[in-house]
Amino acid sequence: MKFHLFPVVIILICLLFLAGCISNSPDSSKTSIPEKGGDLHVQNSLSQTEMPVQTLTGQTTSLPSTQVIQNQLPEANGPSLVERRSDMAGFISTSFPEVTNLYTDIKKSRNALEWKQVQEKALQLQLLIQDLTKTYQLNTPNPEKNVFKGLDSREQIVLLKYIQYLDDMESYATNLKNAVYYQERGSDPQSAQTALRYQGQADQFEKKVITEIKTISDYFNDFKYSFLNQESVRQYRFVG
Repeated sequence: MKFHLFPVVIILICLLFLAGCISNSPDSSKTSIPEKGGDLHVQNSLSQTEMPVQTLTGQTTSLPSTQVIQNQLPEANGPSLVERRSDMAGFISTSFPEVTNLYTDIKKSRNALEWKQVQEKALQLQLLIQDLTKTYQLNTPNPEKNVFKGLDSREQIVLLKYIQYLDDMESYATNLKNAVYYQERGSDPQSAQTALRYQGQADQFEKKVITEIKTISDYFNDFKYSFLNQESVRQYRFVG
């Protein structure tokens, strides 16, 4: 009887041993979850990669990483958009006809009593000179030395006189524009008086402009310069 029970005991021991091994083995159906914080290297690499984005057309595009965007931004200390010029001859030869053409149009419109056109052309002339002043940095102290560098004494004289001409022409256009505004505003005494005051100032600046052009033209003849448009010079003499 004792020998018959021995195989049964052996079988029971084997079954218990197998059951213990099964309970200690990991479940292959479970996925391990990383602890809070994760792998910093993996997180950093994900934050720097390009992220695909679905577009309206169904195509996939990529957004650049933060580092790429920062590299594409312009530098805060980059070069100025307006650089200093050195070609005085080019400056005068191109700007003088433009200014003169608007001045001539104003005179013609005044003679035709087209006051709306006078006001519009005067505004255009004012803005043109302001743009020239900004572009060529004419308000810079000593522009004959700091903007147009390398000029000799004669060229400096011509440049300063030309800048004065532009300043007076802008004042002429501004006062004329205001004069027409108050003239067309109404017939009340105050508007009429204000219009006359602005018109008187415009006339004074116009006289200065014509005198300055004559002086500049004389400089060009004396110094043998050829970059002042003589056709434009004649407009100041014959349009009135």
